[in-house]
Amino acid sequence: MLIFHSGYLDDYILNYSSLLIPRTKEVVFLTDKQIKQQLNEKHIDLKSFKHKSKASSTFQYWKKLFL
Repeated sequence: MLIFHSGYLDDYILNYSSLLIPRTKEVVFLTDKQIKQQLNEKHIDLKSFKHKSKASSTFQYWKKLFL
């Protein structure tokens, strides 16, 4: 399992995040057509936490998966 925290830079991130360069590189990587094709050929799906309720925490989500 790989976890990415990709994102575009906005005022909040520029002022409060230490992950400026990694976030932008992850966006480039995850939106690259060749990468998407290779992932598809290997039957690897990209998932998002967007489908999770804002009320549920990331910790609780992973706890249910692995414990």
